[in-house]
Amino acid sequence: MSRPAVAAISPTARYAHVEGVRLHYLESGFGTPPLVLLPGLASSTVCSWGQILPLLSEDFRVLALDLPGQGDSDKPRRNYDLDYAVAATVGFLDALGLHQADFMGTSAGGLVALHTALRHPARVGRLVLVAPAGLGPEVNWGLRLASLPLVGLISTAPWPWLVQRSLCWNFADPSWITADLVEEYCRVRGLPGAQAALRSALGNALSLQGLRPSLVARDRLRELTCPTLVLWGDRDRVLPVAHAQVAQQLIPTCEVHILANTGHDPAVERAPHVAALVRDFLREVQSPKVKVQS
Repeated sequence: MSRPAVAAISPTARYAHVEGVRLHYLESGFGTPPLVLLPGLASSTVCSWGQILPLLSEDFRVLALDLPGQGDSDKPRRNYDLDYAVAATVGFLDALGLHQADFMGTSAGGLVALHTALRHPARVGRLVLVAPAGLGPEVNWGLRLASLPLVGLISTAPWPWLVQRSLCWNFADPSWITADLVEEYCRVRGLPGAQAALRSALGNALSLQGLRPSLVARDRLRELTCPTLVLWGDRDRVLPVAHAQVAQQLIPTCEVHILANTGHDPAVERAPHVAALVRDFLREVQSPKVKVQS
């Protein structure tokens, strides 16, 4: 099956400055409040959101942000932990003069969005979490091993064969692993400072026991004040789909959709369907329920 080229999106590339660090983001569409997209840990705005950004932009002003150390944002030599990611996220809103925004985060980007909502509830209007980290310590063994210094040195290298192999964990349908997608992952991982930033983030987030306890927000989920949409693929091999039920049980206003025949990257693999779910949620927040999608 032929897949759309990852680079086929045409938003405007912009930069914001937060405490001397230049943050890259893609802006497209119109409307208020804006929808801020946060990509996965070893990803970028294009890798995580290239398929869905044009669809969401039909209805919303979308700001797809590369956090420090990611994509085309600056990669200063420093420690990359959750505190820094949340501070940079809030700093991004401040730089754009935004008191509040809706947030959509995938995987590690979902972790950052979740903790931003918990720490700065006034800044997050509505929250969309796509297979987010942070709902439990469980994570696949490949990522646990990548937190080790020597393994991380190898696993973060921008080698096409290695990137292609690692992406096999992300998709139920391997035909989504296109040459364009592999090339973009290799490009951003090959940028100066990218591998060091990624290794720092992996070491701060993970150990052989899984996600570090300080990042697991399960005990604080009842504190979430914003309406929340959780999307998860039923064939996710990176983070267990059982975490979606944790969200359903503990987040006060939560709608959960389990997407059939979908892996860890629903915003890529099921972009039109995910865009429709997000569109409906942001237009009118629905009652909490679990739906299995065909």
